[in-house]
Amino acid sequence: MNVEIDRDKASSLDVTAEQIESGLGAAYGSLQISTIYSPTNQYQVITEVAPKYQRDPSALPLLYIRSSPGTLVPLNAVTRVSQDVGPLSVNHQGQLPSVTISFNLKPGISLGDALEAITRLARTTLPARPSRKK
Repeated sequence: MNVEIDRDKASSLDVTAEQIESGLGAAYGSLQISTIYSPTNQYQVITEVAPKYQRDPSALPLLYIRSSPGTLVPLNAVTRVSQDVGPLSVNHQGQLPSVTISFNLKPGISLGDALEAITRLARTTLPARPSRKK
């Protein structure tokens, strides 16, 4: 599912993109909001919608976002939701998305030549990596 924020509409209803992201994160991202301590254990308090609603895209309009003045605004009043094709999962190395590339070599091709060709292809095909400013 793609959720596109209608920034003009959200602004007119005093809802920020951060509030929408936080609302979606609390509903679908297993947000830990507190810890309950007992004499022998501790329990994480996690917010999320019930699993039956997590799997049902038609449940998105049931979510409400709290605006800056405190009123509740329906999510579908400030967003457009569409279905699209996407990956089933995104692999990560630490906190960064990552991919694993596997390949075989043609007879007579060295590993160094193959890696050089892959690096050249990645530089011309993939988006440029943003530079880090110190």
